[in-house]
Amino acid sequence: MAAETTDNDDNNTAYTPGVWLWDDPDHGGYTKFDDPTSNQIEDKLKDAIDKKTKGSIEVKLSAGPWFGLPKNKEIYVCVIIVDCTDPKRPVIQQARQTNTNSGYKRPIKRDPPLDPPLAKELQDILDTLQGKWEWKDDYGWKEYDLQTMSQIENSFQKKEKKVELSAGNFFSKQSGIYFIEFNYLSLPASAQQHNRKSHYGRWVRRIPVKGMEQSTEKKPGGMTEKQKEFFLKQDKHFIRKKHYAPLSIEDFNDQNNDETLKQNLKCSVCQEEFEEKDLIEKQNEKASEKKVKNEAAFKNDGNNDDEKNNSKREHKYDLSKAALNPKYLKDETIVGLKQCAYGHYFHANCILQALDANCVCPLCKMPYDVITGYQPEGRLYVTKARARCQGFNDAKDSIKMLFEFPGGIQNDHHPNPGKIYFGDLREAFLPNNKEGREAAMLTRIAFKRKLIFQIGTSLTLQQDNRIVFGSIHLKTSTTGGREKHGFPDDDYFTRFKDELKQKGITTALLTKEDHRFIDDGFPAAAQ
Repeated sequence: MAAETTDNDDNNTAYTPGVWLWDDPDHGGYTKFDDPTSNQIEDKLKDAIDKKTKGSIEVKLSAGPWFGLPKNKEIYVCVIIVDCTDPKRPVIQQARQTNTNSGYKRPIKRDPPLDPPLAKELQDILDTLQGKWEWKDDYGWKEYDLQTMSQIENSFQKKEKKVELSAGNFFSKQSGIYFIEFNYLSLPASAQQHNRKSHYGRWVRRIPVKGMEQSTEKKPGGMTEKQKEFFLKQDKHFIRKKHYAPLSIEDFNDQNNDETLKQNLKCSVCQEEFEEKDLIEKQNEKASEKKVKNEAAFKNDGNNDDEKNNSKREHKYDLSKAALNPKYLKDETIVGLKQCAYGHYFHANCILQALDANCVCPLCKMPYDVITGYQPEGRLYVTKARARCQGFNDAKDSIKMLFEFPGGIQNDHHPNPGKIYFGDLREAFLPNNKEGREAAMLTRIAFKRKLIFQIGTSLTLQQDNRIVFGSIHLKTSTTGGREKHGFPDDDYFTRFKDELKQKGITTALLTKEDHRFIDDGFPAAAQ
């Protein structure tokens, strides 16, 4: 159908510039076109809006580093079905890209979208959805209709095992045939659609709606960002001082009078030697009122085997409560950190800056906050696999962890800000026994905190701007042993937990749901 055009005698449109993305089925999401290509498509749309076009518009791609190459120029064609008869409310009804040589078609979309107006009933559904649901066919991901989305989302919010699809124009006529089985182990939660007649399954995924999701992460002290900002203006140590353990006069003198221990008495950050005047009790005499005696330290005092060993010694007095009072604590105050060994000392301001930059002790790397990384946005699927991890007779099958990352643009925390990085699919395996399931749930926490992967140089591909493993080592094969990044590997779980501990992740973080999976394994398949 040829496009209908109308001269535009009303330039007062509500047009807002947008960008264009293409569906990348290999990497599980939409990827932005390069700027010249996106601009070429958008310019054609703007022209259609100006002319009040209704029908199809065609864009033969010829710009940018890929579509501008002689071999690719005008081979790829975008067809967009629009209704711009009301230029204040232009609508994109459909959009796709076609390779005219191969005939392959893929969806494309605009951000922000120009969707057709919905009926009030459907708009009400859309306004209340916390997540949108999509199913995957051979060409990529497609959205369910809104009634079906609502049915799936309601069951998901109730943590139901499955939902019988019966809403919407299609599924309402297919009663008892289709159902969706949820996988709450995945991040975000995933699902599979099953057809009872054909036994065919499709991948299903959930896309959280921005602004509608309820965060399960606790804010420090239960405060909002504005409240935290307010208190930090009053006291810059407000967040970190709960970790401070100011050095007492007695513990200072014990070390100052011993030639071996005296080397402890310098700031581990700026390397300046401490002076007695910087003890919190010297800065404010009332700080002594918060001093708590450690009886165990007095009992062990004088033990010749331990007295020179920082890791064996204990402080005689605890002044951590004094650190909480901003009238006592100064930038120059000599402090240790509560969870660290004897002999780790800093100026309060020095350790504040160090923890703000990286929330671990500069000496022993003990974490003092939730450590997060700069792993790109992605998805984690946790499923059962038939392959057996070699060396585990108590595990008849394995746990497969599939990591899916779409490509994107690097930010300021990545090696090449502003440049693209390539999407990827990675997988890891664990034995399906208690030890393996525990490791899977710990991996899940690390993934959620963005600590598993990073952007860097792939040694395998010899390419930059790739998604690569970080400092937490996963097994990418069920066999081959340690040399092949597989099993058997006798001390793997010990090393794995040590790596996680350095990131502040231990079994203490596991939830009741995690322990249920560890003890009981994967739930039985829905019927």
